[in-house]
Formats: sequence, structure tokens, C-alpha cells
Amino acid sequence: MSFVPYLRGATAGYAFESGREPLAGAWGVGGAIVATEVSRRWGTVRHAVAPRLEWRAGTGLAGDGIPWLAYDALDRSSSGLLSAAPAGAWQQLRAAVETRLSSGGADLLRLEVGQDYDVGAGRFAETFAAAAVAWRRLSGDASARFFAVDGRPEGAKVPALPSAALDRFTELRANVSLADRRGDALRAGFIAVGPGGSGALLAGIDPLFDLSPARAGPTAAASAGARVVLGGATLGYDVLFPGRAARVSACVGDGERRVGAWQAQQHAASAAWSSPCRCFRLAATLRVNDCGEIAPSVSLDLGRLAEPRPAR
Repeated sequence: MSFVPYLRGATAGYAFESGREPLAGAWGVGGAIVATEVSRRWGTVRHAVAPRLEWRAGTGLAGDGIPWLAYDALDRSSSGLLSAAPAGAWQQLRAAVETRLSSGGADLLRLEVGQDYDVGAGRFAETFAAAAVAWRRLSGDASARFFAVDGRPEGAKVPALPSAALDRFTELRANVSLADRRGDALRAGFIAVGPGGSGALLAGIDPLFDLSPARAGPTAAASAGARVVLGGATLGYDVLFPGRAARVSACVGDGERRVGAWQAQQHAASAAWSSPCRCFRLAATLRVNDCGEIAPSVSLDLGRLAEPRPAR
């Protein structure tokens, strides 16, 4: 059993040269994590179950605040758009259970389910689930966040192009890759953010979550690619897709056009070569979008010239 309490405070101020009073803001954050783990072994295989409960609370912004002070996850702003925490004082709980199957010190399978709870509002927030698997050269992971009990306190704007499947999730991610020791690889990825976004994406590192809906609309993107290593050269190919129907800029003029889900929007072929002395690296990329526009680029990296050479 482990018990980890923590407490932190911060303040920020800004003094103008003339004509205006100084601005300042301060806030405090505290919390505690209680966790335990139960495991058993079958030879080299170990199975572990680890429940965890986290409580976290924070004060509201004291002082006038600085409207533009929100350039990192620790900042608090008097502007709701830029703030990295819920408005006013907040108190939240997160309960989760993780189970892992490992062998030789490496996780073969990891599963986690959990629930967020807004203590201040007295209502359930997002439910979340995650899974990861690794077997020989194959690895993959997936995660999802959604409102399984109570909905969002402030409803999100209805998307112009709804998706019956994706709009049920506030956040959905998936990645899979197959790679060998040499570096050859096949990979694919997907990410989707639903209407209003996920509380974990909107919050900073202090709060567990912020249920305020994001102003940006829902989005989804997918990619697939391959990489081949040939000595000092690496060849790659990637294709990008929209994960849901969307409106994008028209190929001609200033208007918009509708693209369907999984309609390839960009193809990218790349080649890179590192010199035998590892003194420089030459790379070239050719991109072609679905409008037929071609965008080549070439780069020369001399950054390794300044690196120390190993003694012989």
C-alpha cells in the first residue's frame, strides 16, 4: 500500500511601465494518491492487479489575474479560454484499476479502466479505458474516454457533420506497429476528439480534468506508413486520412469542399541517408495531396559535426 500526498502553490505578477496598475495572481493545489498492488507468478509470467484512488483539489485564482498568462500547463488566467484549470475552487476524484501481464520484466498486456468524479458538482465525469499489448515484433495500444453515467454539465455544440460512432467518445486513440530489429516497420495510427473534447485534453497538469467544452469542433485523423532500412539509408512512405467526414479548403478558390472519412488526403514519400562518418544527414521528402499539389523538400543536417567522436 502506498500513500502519496502533495501540496504546491504558485504566484505570478506583471508590472507595467506606466499608466496601469500591476497585475498578480496566485493559486494552490493539493492532493493525495492511495494505491496498492496484488500479484502472482507462474514461472517467468507475472500477473498484477493495481487499484488506485486519487483525490485532488485546487483553489480559485486569487487576485486580478493576468489575462494572457496561459502559455504552459501551470498557468492560471482570468480568461476562461486560456485557463489551465476549472473556474473557481475545484475538487475531484479518480478511481482506476490496472491489470498487467508481464514476462521477463516487460509488459505483454496492460488493461486499465477508471472513472472520474467531480466532487464539487456531485456528478460523475468521464469514464476511461486503455489497453496495450506487446508480442515479439508486434505492439499496439488503444484508449477511449466517454461519458458513461452523467453527461457534460455544459453541452457541446452539435457538429455540422455528425458521426454516429465517433460522437459517442470524447477521445479515442489507437496505434499499432510491426517492426524488426533492423528498423523496418509497418505502422498505423488513429486519433479522434469528439464534440466538446475530453476533460483530460482541456485541463493542465494540475487538475485531473476540466469538463468545459472545447470551442474547436470534433476532429479525427488516421495515418498508415512503412519504413525500410537499407544500410545507411532509410526509405519511408506515409498516407494521411480524415477519420471522419469533414470540410476542408477547396482545391481552387476560397471555398470549402467535403471530404469523406478514409479518403486519402496526403501521400508522403521520404528518403534519408546518413554519411558513413555520421558527420551529416541528407533527407528528402515528396508530398502530394488530394488536390494534386506537389511539395518537395530537401534538408541537410550538420548538427552531428559538433558531437564528440568516440575514442578508438
